[in-house]
Amino acid sequence: MPLFEHAVENGTDPTLVAGTLESTVTELRRDDVPVEALEDEQFLAVFELVDDGDLAKEGVPKLLTALAENPDSDAAELAEQKGLGSAAEDDVREAVVEVVERNEEQVAEEGMGAFSGLMGECMGALRGKADGDLVSELLREEIQKRA
Repeated sequence: MPLFEHAVENGTDPTLVAGTLESTVTELRRDDVPVEALEDEQFLAVFELVDDGDLAKEGVPKLLTALAENPDSDAAELAEQKGLGSAAEDDVREAVVEVVERNEEQVAEEGMGAFSGLMGECMGALRGKADGDLVSELLREEIQKRA
């Protein structure tokens, strides 16, 4: 509970903190990741990277795994080494446009009905380097332009 409160006081989204501390850590433990090696400071460093836009929320489990396996490492350095940095908005927009253009016929036929399938394709193309909310927003814009 103190870790949750500290992270939220630092400005991290409470939903992200709760989900990470409850669900993500449990899932990692089930996957035999040595989560007991993680210290509060490491969690706070990961949350700070997300808050600063240097790590997409989708990259949190991978970074926590890397930190658990390399407990003496710096979170920011490890994120960079593992290629977990967050993509710039222009890069995200470019990937979204490519996916929409590749599926232009589907977008023309289904309009926003194509959103769900294309969202998955966009997230796959970005491989966890973009925040899902940003991808969703940009994808909606692109579909609306073409529908």
